[in-house]
Amino acid sequence: MKTTTESLTEILTSGRKDIVNILTENEASFCTPTLKEHLEKLLSSKGLKRQDVIARAQLDSNYINQLFNGIKAKPGREQILSLAFGFALNQDEIARLMKIAGVGALYAKNKRDAVIINALENGSSITEANEILVTLGLGVLGG
Repeated sequence: MKTTTESLTEILTSGRKDIVNILTENEASFCTPTLKEHLEKLLSSKGLKRQDVIARAQLDSNYINQLFNGIKAKPGREQILSLAFGFALNQDEIARLMKIAGVGALYAKNKRDAVIINALENGSSITEANEILVTLGLGVLGG
C-alpha cells in the first residue's frame, strides 16, 4: 500500500533510526519517474497533444520530441520553465516537474522567478511573460 508524502515525511522525521526498515516497509511508496514518464503523464492528465505543448512552450519541436522520447534527459531550467507554459502548469505541478528534471525551483524572492510565477498562475502565455521580462530587463524564456 502506498503511503502519502505527508505520512512518509512524518515517518522519516519521527525519530526512528532504522532507515533500512522504513525503506523496506514503504517500498511501494517510493517512486522516481523519469522525465519522459512525467511528460507523458502530463500530456495525458492535461488532455494535450505534443503539438499543443510545443506551440505554447515556443521550443524547437525536435528538442521537445527528444525529451518526450527520452533521448535528451537533462534539459536546462529555461527549457523546463518554457514547458511549464506549454502545459499551463500550476505552482505545485511546476515544482514537481522541476524536481523531476533536476533543475532549481522557482524562488519568489527572485524578481525573474516572481514574474514567471505570476504569469503562470494568471494563465499568461510565454509571450506575455517574455514581454514583462524584457520590460524589466530580465531576459526572456525559451530555447
